[in-house]
Amino acid sequence: MSYVLQSTKWSSTAVDPDIQSLIAGFYELADEKSPDAGPRLAHEIFAPSGKLAGSTNTFNGREEISKSRDNAWGKVIARRHQVLQVFTNDPDGHNLMILGVVKMTLWNGQSLEMQFASRFVVDDNSLEGNNPRLSLVQVFADSSPLVAALKDA
Repeated sequence: MSYVLQSTKWSSTAVDPDIQSLIAGFYELADEKSPDAGPRLAHEIFAPSGKLAGSTNTFNGREEISKSRDNAWGKVIARRHQVLQVFTNDPDGHNLMILGVVKMTLWNGQSLEMQFASRFVVDDNSLEGNNPRLSLVQVFADSSPLVAALKDA
């Protein structure tokens, strides 16, 4: 099992193991520094017309999502996400709310732990081919602790 989901509590609606793998894969790629993390995110996790919406940027489609990780490591040395709880918003488990925590080490030596929430929506068309992908990821997080930690440098 992925480190991302080790202590995850799941809602009473069953979430398909392939969708659980998508969730883990999304956060594993977000934690990865390699230059292919963005392209892998776009092709392994998202549908062709997928949308990734964060607190400061929105990326539409695979081309933009492929580039979404290009500036993710400017002030961050390490990042590790952990999903704490997953709630389903539909009986099929294709519209999900996720609560979690991310631990970061910054270039200035400071370490932070921040809470986040995300909404994941599985692309209906990808389910027909038994190869689920996400049509939407919306990330909600208070970035003020990160901003404050970077000011103290």
